[in-house]
Amino acid sequence: MKILERTIVWFIAAAMILAAQVVLGVRYDTTGASGTCNSKSVLWWDNVGGTLYGCKGTAYISIGGGGGGGTVTSFSSGNLSPLFTTSVASPTTTPALSFSLSSQSQNLFYASPNGSSGSPAFRAIVNADLPGSGSVTANGQTCTLGSTCDVNSGATAHGLALNQGNGNAITGLVLGAHQTTIGTAASDPNAKTIPDCTDTGGNHLNFTQSTDAFSCGTSGGGGGSVAAPYVTDGSGNKYLPSPIGGLLAITTPGAASWSWDNQGTASITNTNGALYMLAPGNSGNALRVYYTSAAGAHFTVTTYMAANIDGKSGGGSSGICMRESSSGKIVTWQLVGSAASVSGPLNGLAWTTSTSVNSGALNTAYSPGTNTSQSQWAIMPALRLIYDGTNVIFEVSYDMGVTWLSAITKTATLVFTTAPDQGCLVAWPNTGQANPTYFHWTNTTP
Repeated sequence: MKILERTIVWFIAAAMILAAQVVLGVRYDTTGASGTCNSKSVLWWDNVGGTLYGCKGTAYISIGGGGGGGTVTSFSSGNLSPLFTTSVASPTTTPALSFSLSSQSQNLFYASPNGSSGSPAFRAIVNADLPGSGSVTANGQTCTLGSTCDVNSGATAHGLALNQGNGNAITGLVLGAHQTTIGTAASDPNAKTIPDCTDTGGNHLNFTQSTDAFSCGTSGGGGGSVAAPYVTDGSGNKYLPSPIGGLLAITTPGAASWSWDNQGTASITNTNGALYMLAPGNSGNALRVYYTSAAGAHFTVTTYMAANIDGKSGGGSSGICMRESSSGKIVTWQLVGSAASVSGPLNGLAWTTSTSVNSGALNTAYSPGTNTSQSQWAIMPALRLIYDGTNVIFEVSYDMGVTWLSAITKTATLVFTTAPDQGCLVAWPNTGQANPTYFHWTNTTP
């Protein structure tokens, strides 16, 4: 009975499988898919390989298995900001990942929050990030943090950039005498010695950025001074207060090279470039002549002066002159005292030598008006002598060189053997005295 029951169950199962193959087109086999697809075998299950096959046209293809296998359909690397940006190539087959560092603003670093715990981020460095102890080595010189350090000791000077760019003051930095630190953002500071710049000639301190070098300059404004009798500007130019207002540009006579003719007891004092001549009285005709070489074959000498002449009997005169070195002959253009032995107030006079008058050749008084007698000067006129190669021309200015008046013209060969070749300052004290002060002197060519 039991055998019969089992046989009936087996036949029923076989019938059901056959019905499934016919109705559903599912084939169950142990040998794998083979043959040609047909309407009765749309699906084929291989129970050995554990693979399900399906029809594609007339051929079977694998459409899945019992474990593993399959195809990637999508892949993402996720967000790695702010450190990296990522990209994925072939996200549906074999993924290929690419990582690139993310760009950040300048002067930031990746660190935890300042003063508290938390996720790191890019931020500016602060003092709390720096160590409180330790040392820094620059070009072989080791400096301990928090202490004074001489980075310029030894045979070679070294530069050390401290707290560069963070706005904090540098403390404990020792420099050598007369030194400062000079540098740019692209280089460490270097110790530079600052030179001495005196006030002579209006010197001032210059700095050349391209070479990081100091130097003494001699031009530029500012830094003027007053030292009697002159006002000096920042460039060393000297000026004389004018009695008619303003300032007169001055060339000081003290810069010339001078020599004496018949000095006697006379002397010269140089005060800030102005020359003061002291010529005590003497008997007879005796010029005190202080001369220098002419600027050229044709030349002009000009002076602004204070005559300081004696007004008593036998009083003297003072002014300027031209001299011929080979013969010693002289012509003088002088301001005359009230009791001098020649007429005035201005006088042109020829001399054979410094002790011998040649009044026959030239003895001419001049006044801008009709009065040619001696007078006391309210404003000292400026005097000028010109040798043009033929004549000696005597000129005077009553407004300190603004306007010049031609007073006397004399043929040079009437007073000189050939021609003058020296310009000079002159005093004729006579029995009185003549102590002129010369503030301005030029010796020029046309």
